[in-house]
Amino acid sequence: MQDPLAVMDSKWDAATVGEVLRGAAELVEEKGWAQKTNQTPDGRVCLGYAIELSAKALFVAKPELRHVPGNGCTRCDPPCSWGYAYLSNDACRVFGKFLRVGSAVMWNDRAERTADEVITGMRACADQIDPPK
Repeated sequence: MQDPLAVMDSKWDAATVGEVLRGAAELVEEKGWAQKTNQTPDGRVCLGYAIELSAKALFVAKPELRHVPGNGCTRCDPPCSWGYAYLSNDACRVFGKFLRVGSAVMWNDRAERTADEVITGMRACADQIDPPK
């Protein structure tokens, strides 16, 4: 299988992308799973939004991820912390490549998809790119 990390545009390492995907899987487990919307009124989240929330949380927990050249906004002085959006987009692309689909978000929204497939898939992708130690 082709390396899913090959589709990334930035300099994130496998451990960082793996951590985002694992965090997103936990969020879907905790909050519940949604389709065709970022978040439902009762708090369930879709795959894409779970990945975004996980990337944001990682940026808060690990400030060293911010302001890395090539990984975020360079229009601000000092650079802002919008890098989580780049990380989130890269994690979605890596997961889509792992699934061999064009878009992980569209894969999430297919009628036949299940929460278990989404959770299991994100963990399997994370384990492939960043094997548990």
